[in-house]
Amino acid sequence: MKIKDLGANSYANEQFFVSDCFEGLELKKDDPVLVFCYDYENGLSIPGNQSILKIDSLEDPLITSVKRYIDADQNPSKIKKDKKLWAKHGLDDALERMIQCHNNTN
Repeated sequence: MKIKDLGANSYANEQFFVSDCFEGLELKKDDPVLVFCYDYENGLSIPGNQSILKIDSLEDPLITSVKRYIDADQNPSKIKKDKKLWAKHGLDDALERMIQCHNNTN
């Protein structure tokens, strides 16, 4: 899933990649994860371990939540009902802050 075209940095059809950003996350080989990458200085960045979430499978409801967020032009209010999904990863407070910030700017 992506918000904008990645150009030459596309990872389409990649089966795996290796990075030290997974260190200390208690992951095992073949664990499914959802990784959030950010555009930074014309490259992609994974800014910390809260950007790497272990999920149950590729059908995890968290993926659907992220898709809804992207499809809603990154409006966090559209995924407010998903706070329990995000709480599983300790990110429910972060989602609430995003919602409040979004509401205060609109």
